[in-house]
Amino acid sequence: MEEKTKKVVIWLIDKFVDFIIITAGVALGIIIAAGFIAKHMIAALP
Repeated sequence: MEEKTKKVVIWLIDKFVDFIIITAGVALGIIIAAGFIAKHMIAALP
C-alpha cells in the first residue's frame, strides 16, 4: 500500500471512530434524558 493511501485509510478510520463515539454519546444522553422525563411524569401523576 502506498504511503498516501495508508494515511487516507487511517484518517477515514479515525473519523469513523469519532463519529461512532459522538453518536453513541448523544444516543446515551437522549436515553438518559427520556428516562429522567418519564420518571418525573410518572411521579407527577396523581
